Amino acid sequence: MEYTVTAWSYSLGEDGVWGPNVYSEASEPQRVTIPDTSGINEAFTAGETPRVSAAGGMLRVETAEDAVLELYNATGMLIGRYDVSAGTNTIAAPCRGLIIARMGGFSAKTVVK
Repeated sequence: MEYTVTAWSYSLGEDGVWGPNVYSEASEPQRVTIPDTSGINEAFTAGETPRVSAAGGMLRVETAEDAVLELYNATGMLIGRYDVSAGTNTIAAPCRGLIIARMGGFSAKTVVK
């Protein structure tokens, strides 16, 4: 895809009246690649990899150390925060659909049906 951008400014004058619009020249066309994925992968650093999966309306969280698990919906709203212990933890999913799980520097996405 190619896009061009025109910037504009709208300001409040000293007389308290809004305007006028001031436009820039259109930019040179820029090629933009939008991937088919959300961009959140199971990226992690060295060491034990946390794992998050969903089944039957429950989330299964496996981690090598105690952590704080944050859950977000598809719009990025925080929908749950849990203290999880090292080992396997089972948590009732706070909603159906795409859930993004974050523990420290680890993030993963899963779908609750």
